[in-house]
Parts: sequence; structure tokens; C-alpha cells
Amino acid sequence: MSTSFSEGELEAFFVGVPESVGHVRERFRPFEYFRPGEVALSRIIADLLNPEGSHGYADRFLVSFLGCISETRFGDTAKTATVTPNYPTEDGRLIDITVSSDQFILGIENKPWAREGHEQVTDYLRELQRKRTANGYRLLYLSGDGSSPSSLQPQEIKTLTRENRFQVFRYWKVVSSWLDCCQRERLDDDKGGIRAFLGFFHRYASAQEEAQMLTEHILGDRTWKRLRIALAVANSADEVRDRIIRAFAADIKQALSTALAEKVEIENPGYERYTGIYLGRPEWSY
Repeated sequence: MSTSFSEGELEAFFVGVPESVGHVRERFRPFEYFRPGEVALSRIIADLLNPEGSHGYADRFLVSFLGCISETRFGDTAKTATVTPNYPTEDGRLIDITVSSDQFILGIENKPWAREGHEQVTDYLRELQRKRTANGYRLLYLSGDGSSPSSLQPQEIKTLTRENRFQVFRYWKVVSSWLDCCQRERLDDDKGGIRAFLGFFHRYASAQEEAQMLTEHILGDRTWKRLRIALAVANSADEVRDRIIRAFAADIKQALSTALAEKVEIENPGYERYTGIYLGRPEWSY
């Protein structure tokens, strides 16, 4: 199999990457510092959805979410809805988030990275059916790549979706769309910097969606040419990094030598973990 590519093939690969990929990486994203896992993400989302949440904006974020998933059966009772993270079922399982009122109950299962556990969705649907209220129930399955749960047959999913009792969403896409709606809210009294937090969270979610889009772009070519190009780009990453560092070190050396009117030595212009670039003058001991 050939691993060499023409300049035109490489250019076509990058031109074909969805235009939005890379845009959110241009700004500071503090969520990357602690990389929240599935449980932490569920807790954050639950608090934002909660009318009694620490954000202090009542049901505004919940109403925005309901709009994103086209759910109207709560009606005015969204204001008094109860949001429960890790809702315990009679079968001893935990639904990631439930939003309930006397009109409706909504279950949310978050799967940004993991796959469904054994019979999870079947058990959750059974629990929500037991707890259904005046306008029934609905389970949202938020999947990282948009894949359906394995415990339901395709025909079951079609029937449940048609009856508006179950729906699969791409996790990062729906979360990113919801956070975008939240940011558009008129938060005149920005309690505790919630607008900045929403912005940070939105950029983190958008970056995850970008990564998924890029993966699909690479794997969408059944000739595998895009995959071979992507692997070649990945394999060249270390050399690209080292060349950039060496060029950076050379620029520093030139600038300091000119500014100090004497030669400045540089050690370690490449990259190794736990090392840096060292500058030396005769009178410096280290």
C-alpha cells in the first residue's frame, strides 16, 4: 500500500475538513484543565437544568433545553420541575438525570464516551413508564457518536421514537446547541459569572463535537485514502513539533545575542518530556 501523497491530495484532505473544525480551539478553554468525566458532566448539566440550581436563573436554562429537544409537554410546570441526578430505579440502577413535574417526566442518559450497559435503556424505559405522569414520559439517550443502544431493536427504536417516548441524540451536538441557546439568553444580572462559565462549557462541548466531525470525515472515505493521510499527518507530528521548537530556539538565540551584543548558547533545542530550552552566558552557573 502506498503511503506517499501528492501535494494536491494533501490539500484536498484539509480542504474537505468541515469548515467549523478548529475554530473553538482559538480561545482559552479552562474545561481542558480538569477534563470532566461522565459523572461530572451529568452533575453540571443537572444543576443548569434545575430551576433551583446554583445558577440563580430559575427555569430559563431548562426551558432552553426543552426547546432544543422539541419537548413541550411540561407546559408551565417547568418552573416547578424537580431535577434529580443519579435517579435510583426500582431495579437498582441509576438514571443519569431525571426532570419531573406533575405533568411529565423526562429521563436523560449521558453516554459521551461509554457504550450502554447491559439492558440499561430497557430498564430505564420500564422505570419511566412506572413513574409516568399526566403527559407521559420520554427518555433521551445522548450518545457520543449518535449510535443507538444495543438493548433495543431497530424497530423498537422507530416505534418508541414515533410515539415520542424515546430519542437518540448526538451528545456533544445537542449539548453544544443548548449551551449556545443559554448564552443567547438575556442574563442582565450575571450572577456569579455564569455567562463566562457557559462560554467555557460551550467551547469545550463544541471542541468535542469537532473531534467527532473530524473522525467522521476521515472514516467517511471508504477508499481509506483519508485515513492513510490522517495517519501520515499524525506520524509527522513529532517532527513538525521539533522543527517549530528548533526554529523558536534559534529566534531566541538571535534576538538575545543581538540585544546583549555577545553570543548566547542554547542547549536542548528539541523536545523531551520534563526538559526545556536552556540559555547560557559565561557568568551564568546554570
